Amino acid sequence: MEKPRVGIYNRTRPGEDLAEEIKKENKVVSKYIENNDVELVGIYRDINCHTVEERPEYNRMIKDIFEGKVDKIAVVEYQSKLTRNLDIQMKIRKAVEIVEINENGKEQNRLGKTIGDIGPILALVNQYYRQDLSNRIKQGIKLSKEKKKASK
Repeated sequence: MEKPRVGIYNRTRPGEDLAEEIKKENKVVSKYIENNDVELVGIYRDINCHTVEERPEYNRMIKDIFEGKVDKIAVVEYQSKLTRNLDIQMKIRKAVEIVEINENGKEQNRLGKTIGDIGPILALVNQYYRQDLSNRIKQGIKLSKEKKKASK
């Protein structure tokens, strides 16, 4: 039986100590490879990124997934580093298995065995929350402008 082909994904945020983050990631990846019978096919690391457009390694990973080069994506620490977009998350989940790996290089499932089932639901809730918050902020700005006009 062939070993699963694994891609490792990690994303650093602005303000994180890059050298320390990469050192930590390398240690986690080494332990993961050591603990699991997998073939590492790629490390996808985006640095100081916010949007998908700013994430070239993420886009390369997506391309590799849909070209069938990867069987499993291991995300360092939190799956939310991968994507919060429900449509993309559903497409990825249909194509590959997604797991989180902790600092000991072990696969973890913070929400139990049902994460594969409820992960998309959590993403949907998060997406709704972001949209609702955005709408409320826009509404507040509009009301503030209207109040300023009325007071003149």
